[in-house]
Amino acid sequence: HLVLNRLQKGFGWGAGVKRRQAEKALGRAFDYCIRDQAEILTEAANRGCPVLDLRRYSRFGRQLRGMLKRSLRELSARPGLAAAAATR
Repeated sequence: HLVLNRLQKGFGWGAGVKRRQAEKALGRAFDYCIRDQAEILTEAANRGCPVLDLRRYSRFGRQLRGMLKRSLRELSARPGLAAAAATR
């Protein structure tokens, strides 16, 4: 999966590169976009704890859980992968 992390609404991405420009350059769309919530990520890093333990229902937390759930659904639908994951 291709993930765009720390997307900032209205400000583009990186040094003025817009999301659509990045997708065009890559030749594909991002599978997931996780919006930036720097204050929560910084607080979690400073406390030494996972973001989901600190602010479980933040926008970042909801987007991260959604990405993980979708990825797990897609992986479990692939033949052979569910059985391989169950043996680990």
